[in-house]
This record gives sequence, C-alpha cells and structure tokens, in this order.
Amino acid sequence: MEFYKRGKTIWCDFTVNGRRYRKSTKQTAKAAAETAAFKMQEQIQQGYGLKPKHIPTLAEYGKTFLEYIEKHNKLTDGSKEHYINTWKRLSTQEIVKLRLDRITTKNVETITVVGSNASHNAVLGTLSRIMNLAVEEGIIRRDRTPYEPKFPKFTYLEVPKREAMIEAEDDERISAFLKLKRRGCHNGSLKTAWAIHMDTGMRPIEVANLRVEHIDFQNMKITVGKSKTRNGRGRILPISQRMKDLLIKRVDGRVEGWLFPSPKLPGKPITRGALTNAFYVMRKRLNFPKDKKLYTTRHTFGTEIMNRTGDPYLVADAMGHKDLKTGRIYQHKKVEQIAKVIQERDVERTAFNDTFYGTSSVN
Repeated sequence: MEFYKRGKTIWCDFTVNGRRYRKSTKQTAKAAAETAAFKMQEQIQQGYGLKPKHIPTLAEYGKTFLEYIEKHNKLTDGSKEHYINTWKRLSTQEIVKLRLDRITTKNVETITVVGSNASHNAVLGTLSRIMNLAVEEGIIRRDRTPYEPKFPKFTYLEVPKREAMIEAEDDERISAFLKLKRRGCHNGSLKTAWAIHMDTGMRPIEVANLRVEHIDFQNMKITVGKSKTRNGRGRILPISQRMKDLLIKRVDGRVEGWLFPSPKLPGKPITRGALTNAFYVMRKRLNFPKDKKLYTTRHTFGTEIMNRTGDPYLVADAMGHKDLKTGRIYQHKKVEQIAKVIQERDVERTAFNDTFYGTSSVN
C-alpha cells in the first residue's frame, strides 16, 4: 500500500488480484487516510469495488426493463400494461438522465407525477422494480461502499381509502347519458361495459379482456380469468338480466373473439385506458366528482354484496380476492347468491332500467 498527495488530499495505490487501484481517500490527515485506504482495500477484496465497465443511465436501462417485462411469462397482460404505462410517466422525469449507480433517495424525491397518490406510488414501484432488476443482473450493488451514493429508499404516499359509491341517482344519470350517442365516449362499448362493471364488480382490465367464449348465456354465467397477479384467482360470476340483453347485442351471433375488439388494432381487445378515458369524458360532462371513477363500480359492488349478505367469504370469492379461504366446490351456490343480490338491487332501481332500456326489463 502506497500513499501520495494530490493537492491536500491523500491518495492510495494498491493491488488486489493482480488489478491496480489508485483511489482518493478523501482525507488530509495521514492516520485517517490509512484507515480509509485499508477499508477500501478490504471491500474490494470482498467484491464491492468490482463494477461493470459501463453502467447505463436509467433511460438506457429502461429499454432493457421493457424487454424483460415483455418476455416475462409469469406476468399477466394487465401487469405488463401497468409497467409499460408507468414507465412512460417515469421516462419524462429528470432522473432518467442519471446513471443507475448515481440515483439516490434525493433524486427519487424529485419525482412528480400528475394525478393521485396511487399514480405517484405506481411510478415509484416501477422504478423500484427497475433498480432491483439491475441488482439481480449485477449491474449495480445494493450494499454500496461508503464512497458511493447510497442505494435509494422509496417512500410511498398515503393513499386514501376508497369511500366513493355509485348511488342509485348516479346510475340513473349515467344510463340517461349513455342512452344517447355522444362523441368521445365510445357509447356502445361503455354502455355494455358499465352494466358489466356494476353487476359483476370486475376490474376494468378484466372487462377489457373479456372474450365471447367466456360468456355462457345458457347458464347465465361469465368466466373471469386470472388478470391481476399470478397468484390471483379466476372466478365465475352471474349474468344479470340487463347484462344479458346488452351482451346478446354486443356478441351479435359471434362464437369467439374479443367482446370489445379494438377499432384500431386488428386482433387485439380495447384497452383498459380506452374504457377509463371514455368514463372520464362522461364524468366531466355529468359534472361528477373526481373521486368517482370507473373502478368505483367495483367498490360499490363489493360493498353492496357485503351489506346485503354479511358474508365476507362470498365477497372475497366474487371479487377474486385470495385473502379468505373457502371451498371452490360451492361455487355454483355462490353464483346464485350473487345473482339474487344484484337482481334485487336492479328491481329496486327501476328508474335506472326504464332509462337504460326504454322500458323495465327486470322482473
């Protein structure tokens, strides 16, 4: 180990495994410089100082991340779409200009996302996934030396609980709106999708990815595949009468294919964003509060099932949650229970059905 000065700072010169290292101790006192130098030497011997020749910027590595997401066979289409969309938001931030090993907690804190706290957290979650992938591939290290910027910490914003509900009067106003053709709202798709959302509690991505083969008119059931996580559950849900009438018109004699085919991309379904954007247009024209989203229909569905049955197992089963365990052999009974609850609610909302169909079709 040799020492020399550059200006007032003491530098060290040593060799590990045949490789020469010349580094600044960042010290001016000899004793402190020796302590720092031997600590650096020890860390390099343990592998901390061995870095790739080129460490990419976040923008450069983002392309690798997207390729990884696309090839990941355990990610659902919904998860892939989520990462693609959140990367688009992240790629507009100044942080993407930094090398991966130079990203710190302060850099993460500069990220600003237009929208809700949940949207902000989604972008942070994607950045965290990117950094962890870089660690797995050996591009950067999580346990860095004292002379390197510390690995960033991710502090997520508090997300308020979902409390908004779609009330009966909201149903009536929306149905009246959807009865008329309006530009920018995809009325045909949104009208059918609205009934599905309200009467099944399905997620927007699940509705967008529905196929004709999933619909069983004979048994009045609809099959929902795993759409959120690889550990998520598929489930069977009932088809209400108002759903049936709209679905028959939407299927139009087809035996297979997407229920909502994309008008722009042949062979692809409509995107979740197309449905939610159409809802946002409608919400703005109806002057609804911003806390009422398309996803609010799912919260409304789950709340009503719980209020009317008091059965958390039934709710978990209908919503596709995996927290509460229950036997799948009773699925047929649960479908009938859910159908009964929704049918009772639809009868109560006669004004909604009168407006939606022109005449009440719920008996």
